[in-house]
Amino acid sequence: MTDRRRVRTRKRGTYFRYYIITASILTLLIALAFFTPQIIFQVQDMILCKDTSLSRQENVNVESLSTTYEKSLETRMTDYAEGLAGDDAFYVASQNLSVNEELSAYFYSDSCIYGDFMSSLIYARLLPYDLWEMEYAVSQWKQYVIYSDNFTKGVNFILWYIELQDSAGRTFKLLADAEDGTIYAVKTEGNPVFQEPELMNESYEQRYFMDKFGRSAVEMWGFCALYYAAIDETEVKNFYILAEELSWEDVSMISGSATVDKEREMVLNALNISEDRRELLEKIQFYTKDKDTEVFRLPYGSFSLEMVMKLPTMVGAPMDAETYSNITIGIREIYEMIPEFA
Repeated sequence: MTDRRRVRTRKRGTYFRYYIITASILTLLIALAFFTPQIIFQVQDMILCKDTSLSRQENVNVESLSTTYEKSLETRMTDYAEGLAGDDAFYVASQNLSVNEELSAYFYSDSCIYGDFMSSLIYARLLPYDLWEMEYAVSQWKQYVIYSDNFTKGVNFILWYIELQDSAGRTFKLLADAEDGTIYAVKTEGNPVFQEPELMNESYEQRYFMDKFGRSAVEMWGFCALYYAAIDETEVKNFYILAEELSWEDVSMISGSATVDKEREMVLNALNISEDRRELLEKIQFYTKDKDTEVFRLPYGSFSLEMVMKLPTMVGAPMDAETYSNITIGIREIYEMIPEFA
């Protein structure tokens, strides 16, 4: 091969490499133009998700999640309590639902309005009897999902938010488990508040505060702890036996000092009871947050959740009147995630 031919061959090889390099660069630039914004947005999302404890994600597939939903209420509550104690970030997704027969079948059933939880609140005049008489109409039905970054545990709660109103504009709000019907919170708005002292027989305020530090508060803790699977039926029986033996007033005094740990420890140490009974007493904790709010701590392993009763006082309500007010009752750590309960 002559020198001239060798030069031409080298030039063609060089030009070919230039073409390949140029084409590769153009392809890379085009790809970056398409994908760089997506990469940036994904990085931004990752950063924002770490700093956000409440996020509206509308694309969560609830039907697929429900197939792996934890069936045990105790496990759901324990996982949630552990996650909160571990500073996990929790998020909420929502979607509107169309009112249908499924909703009515649940609401007017033994799992909801005719169940022990709701019935006890209605008999205590905290909720209106009108709920039993079907005088409220459903105004809103939504699905909420509470979940964390720990997807290995699945979602924490699949919820129904149900809102009803009567002809007078009174509103009743309910937050329930969409799978097993467990009621996590109730709220009333627009209910009357009596202010006529001359109508007073025994006011709601008097009856509430008389019972708060006595047997009723202790029984309420036991009822809530069993309903939310913080204790089992055997523990409930032992709890009632212990309360009878020590006296309900003593148990109330010990349990009601939940925020005074040193005082509580001193009282427990002074009791001549077995270790298992002491452990049971240590589970029973409630305290008064303010004049209208009672808090019942429900134990889940080494952690706890708070069942809160916000009952604004009503002055001058006669005994035969509708003595319920605007209330909020439920698991605080759950209902605070829901905008309608904020």
